[in-house]
Amino acid sequence: MLATNGNKTWLRRLHAIIGIVSSVNLMVLLSSGLLMQHRETLGLEDRIVSRIFLPKSYRVDDGAEGVRADIVVTDVHSGRLFGPLGLVILDVITMFWAILLLSGVFIFTSKQLRLRAKSGAEPIRSRVAVLRTPEACQEISRGLSERERAQRPVV
Repeated sequence: MLATNGNKTWLRRLHAIIGIVSSVNLMVLLSSGLLMQHRETLGLEDRIVSRIFLPKSYRVDDGAEGVRADIVVTDVHSGRLFGPLGLVILDVITMFWAILLLSGVFIFTSKQLRLRAKSGAEPIRSRVAVLRTPEACQEISRGLSERERAQRPVV
């Protein structure tokens, strides 16, 4: 069953809002992943991130001057920078990504089904050869449509 106009508008708005919010997280993941990948080249193991830029409760045993940059980048990437709350936030954002993916697939497929219905094209389900007899599979592989198969005389 296709969604009504009100449901589609609501779903598109939800998809857009989640996409905008999640794009911030994506940029953090892309940046930190790139830094992690090239930590030797950039010399992150030799650099220190000052405590001024870090939460007060973050790795207090590492000293008063700061924490190695490669450790900070890894903890930003994993969500551990903000402790248990950071992990929960990362889990919520992961759920947002799942919702974004599913809503995008639904929006795309519902639009494709609407376009097919308007054009009078053969439904997608009628092309699935797995649900057909071997004879129908051969006809499908020869390129005969459902309409052409129906018009063929039965011998």
